[in-house]
Amino acid sequence: MSKESKISVRTKQHGKFEIREVLPENGKANESFNIYKHKGKILPKIKLTGHYVEQIKAFAYLDKDLRNVAHWLKELEVITKDYDSIKHFEEPDVKIGMLVKSYYVSSLITYGKCFSDATDRKFTLNRKHVPEKYKAIHENAINARNNFAAHKGVFEAEICDVSLVIIPSKKNPDFEVFTELKQVNYQVSEEMDFPKFIALCDALREVIKEKKIKVVENMINEKILSQTMSFWVERNGSVININSLKK
Repeated sequence: MSKESKISVRTKQHGKFEIREVLPENGKANESFNIYKHKGKILPKIKLTGHYVEQIKAFAYLDKDLRNVAHWLKELEVITKDYDSIKHFEEPDVKIGMLVKSYYVSSLITYGKCFSDATDRKFTLNRKHVPEKYKAIHENAINARNNFAAHKGVFEAEICDVSLVIIPSKKNPDFEVFTELKQVNYQVSEEMDFPKFIALCDALREVIKEKKIKVVENMINEKILSQTMSFWVERNGSVININSLKK
């Protein structure tokens, strides 16, 4: 970060630790960083890499995605609370229509991403992680994602007809070619209403939380505690690949 760059600082407390998030005014995430303090003193900070770390990062990405999905669905609940589909058809509200579609498509695509193989992520969710009572809503969401949001599936969620329309006349016949796009803004069946979808996201976040706790415990026991605290303090500001650490 250049010396001329302006920054803002966001502070929050986590137990004994004071976390100061330093954010550049230019909004570049790769230039932000955290400072950790306790009783006014800056604490040693060592960046960790390695197989355990990659798993923990994957859990963080997934949790963030699911939080976003839940947030968008809650916005949809508010927007569509008094949604009159007949009135909207007769007198379309373009702004509302675009908001509904944007939130809905974003929710489906981001939710589906949590269950897709990703090269950079060392862990993804699959159907076995979905609690039994949410299996139906999960399948409905994935089907909607495949058939409506991400790509053309078995059931088309959008149809486009091309029609030739003629004005018959012996003297001055006229015609025009029209496209008739039929595309829904969102599809919600009894198996996938917003509250159920939000509850599914919350349930999956709990699954991720439990897995993260186990991985962090394993990393601490096998790697962090394999060295003395003085070893770690002496490496303040450095990057350590924990794969290389042995008891």
